[in-house]
Amino acid sequence: GYQLHDLIFFSGSATAECLTDSDPTGELYTGTQNVASKGEVCQRWDSQSPHGHKFTNLDGQANYCRNPDGERGPWCYTMDPEVRWAFCDIPSCNNIVGSAPVECLTVSDPSGELYTGTQNVTSTGDVCQRWDSQSPHGHGFTNLGDQANYCRNPDGERGPWCYTMKPEVRWALCDIPSC
Repeated sequence: GYQLHDLIFFSGSATAECLTDSDPTGELYTGTQNVASKGEVCQRWDSQSPHGHKFTNLDGQANYCRNPDGERGPWCYTMDPEVRWAFCDIPSCNNIVGSAPVECLTVSDPSGELYTGTQNVTSTGDVCQRWDSQSPHGHGFTNLGDQANYCRNPDGERGPWCYTMKPEVRWALCDIPSC
């Protein structure tokens, strides 16, 4: 299985080697898998051989599986002239035991939708309410019940946030450092 070392840090930014609940189609996937699901080796994005393509914006992505066009998952062009492209089997982060928490905001995830750190105080100093609690604030994020009272961004806010323990302050953003 996957271990702590499978979340690799390059020049200060976390590389997501798995698919998260907030990014199930892998459009934010930045891992290094470069083999498609049937074992086909991926073609480099900066190459037009054996398959020509329009994704020149991915020139710096080596031959890694990516999802630049909203497909159902990361994919790549293959080195097999008979197979133009193929999906890649990228595991779900939910299936990875002991994956390292992402404690900072990465360049590829500036709004912190992949943040899995343990900060539990808002930028105004208010303690966060537990996600498995409906008090003092009721909410619909019951899927986050296993996230203690950590700042999260389950809904595309501009950064991780939480409901607060103050009845008069429903929710607030958290100051999460950049990587």
